[in-house]
Amino acid sequence: GGAQLDYLGRSWVDPPSDLKPILDPNDPFPDPNAAASHEAYIPKKLIHTWKGHTRGVQAIRFFPHYGHLLLSASMDSTCKIWDVYKENR
Repeated sequence: GGAQLDYLGRSWVDPPSDLKPILDPNDPFPDPNAAASHEAYIPKKLIHTWKGHTRGVQAIRFFPHYGHLLLSASMDSTCKIWDVYKENR
């Protein structure tokens, strides 16, 4: 394994500095800096494909509040964490 923190003391799960959290209407203690609304659209074409599992993917979840990381659980008994914003996934 590599270093757990970068030169600024950030871990790999820290969101990019320019990314604001998405406001969760069910959160009893919302972040005051959260974006009030978030518009999402179904894409009309394939945007990106992540490759790495050897069998089908059973579940996909975004990292809470920011969505900068994607967690995928596969039927090959593995879970993978994908970085949505970087080319090196």
